[in-house]
Amino acid sequence: MSQVLTKKAIRSKTVQLGSLTLLSRAFGLIREVLLGRFLGSGMVSDAFFTAFKVPNMLRKIFAEGALSAAFVPRIVQTVRQEGKDEASKLITLSFLVFEFLLLILSIPFVLFPRFFMFVIAPGFNSLQIDQTAPMIVLLMPFIFFISASAIFAGALQADHHFFIPAFSPVLFNIVLIIGLLLGMHYHLPASFLCISIVFGGIAQVIAHYLIYRNLGFSFKKFDHKALSQFGKIFINFIVCAPSVSLSEISAFIDTSFASYIPGAISSVSYASRFMGIPLGVFATSFSTILLPHFTRVTTYAPRRLGYYLLESSKLIIWVTVPAGLWMMFFARNIFQTLFLSSNFPMPQVIQASYVLIASLTGLVFFSLNKTLTTIFYAHHQTALPTAIACVATIINICCNVLLMPLMGAPGLALGTTIGAMMQTGLSLLMLSYKIDVTLRPFSKSSVGIHLSSPGPMTFYPKAFLKFITGFAYQLAIVMGVSLALYYGVVVSLHSYADQQTNMLLLESIWMWFWAGPLVLGSLAGLYYSRKFFGINLYFID
Repeated sequence: MSQVLTKKAIRSKTVQLGSLTLLSRAFGLIREVLLGRFLGSGMVSDAFFTAFKVPNMLRKIFAEGALSAAFVPRIVQTVRQEGKDEASKLITLSFLVFEFLLLILSIPFVLFPRFFMFVIAPGFNSLQIDQTAPMIVLLMPFIFFISASAIFAGALQADHHFFIPAFSPVLFNIVLIIGLLLGMHYHLPASFLCISIVFGGIAQVIAHYLIYRNLGFSFKKFDHKALSQFGKIFINFIVCAPSVSLSEISAFIDTSFASYIPGAISSVSYASRFMGIPLGVFATSFSTILLPHFTRVTTYAPRRLGYYLLESSKLIIWVTVPAGLWMMFFARNIFQTLFLSSNFPMPQVIQASYVLIASLTGLVFFSLNKTLTTIFYAHHQTALPTAIACVATIINICCNVLLMPLMGAPGLALGTTIGAMMQTGLSLLMLSYKIDVTLRPFSKSSVGIHLSSPGPMTFYPKAFLKFITGFAYQLAIVMGVSLALYYGVVVSLHSYADQQTNMLLLESIWMWFWAGPLVLGSLAGLYYSRKFFGINLYFID
């Protein structure tokens, strides 16, 4: 029987999942550098990223988004109450239905890819459409494998196994890196990259299936009981799907706008990959661990969710704000040292860096939204996050219309950030309005009394404001010292080193051999000085 995770277990599994995600992002960084050199930033790369939008949209719905939100809590409950045999029947039925749905949805994209091009990228000319349409057809099988992996991963998470779901992106990146190296060595077309992606999906589903069988799950003939349970999953999936679909519609609209700006689709895509490093390494890993845990906590001590919301929000802010600030500071250096080439010229470096900066302004809100949505799902509230996502998407689209003519591609990223901010605000408002919530000053003497008893979920605004105040002082001092050291090194190099050394240590990849340790040192300073500034973090302390 699955048990509720302890604080230590949550921390250790988040570290495990985050470490594997960090490893995946490290391979992903290698992949992106090779991708930038293989595709560059122009017509070919715009065609590839546009084609990948189609299976990526279906992946968000049928793998990471609505399917996980509807599937994981029900599988957790089934494993806990009825065992793995009953869960296997439900998983078998879910596998058949969702893979069949994907087949139906994929057929129009395979048969009429050019038609969808006019919707996805109306600014493309006939040559760009000719390049993109065949890639859509080649990439469509990828969604079948990644969706199957997500269903197996749901079963693994229900049994508290997070290793393979976190390691499979590493495996995918390794396959893709091999494909990129082969493509660059033999001067293969971009379509070869699409085939490599499909093989990466096959590797992922094989890894998930092997562990799925090893944990005692299997494929079993489903019965009327499984049909009844699947009905609840499917209803929740239908309710959750619009919230994910709306965000993907927003992404499609972003692509439509960007198709009128040469290289903008590539800039937005590359910037989003770097945004995915802190978002995936920490925020996504953390929320993945919390979803099955919150689902269990809701059944016997809902007040604890308020305390978990306070502590998870503190941790998210404490981690993502300095990470986002450093990435904003080094945005131009990232693209210049890693991507600058004949295929990725300086104007594209500048555009991509501005897009990344605009995206990073919303890093905290993107991260908070993952945990807030998890709390809704733990309460089996699926309609509310859908409605909130709808409003946020409309705001995002309106901002795109207003900001893109003024700012170009960075305006699209800023519009997405504003939408995420509104989603955070509306989520907090709806949590206090629709879910039974109490505002309560926090004190250590009372925590043991009201957290262990049933009752309304509790917010602690005073404790949160105290944290924000201490964190602001800590961040100003630690980041101030780190920036002083950085500019000290820069001034010293300009004063005492020759031009060749300056270019080597300030404008090439060798810069990260001294700037990287400086950033890591500042993060270590934040960790070890937190008690001095009165910062208490439940999931770390």
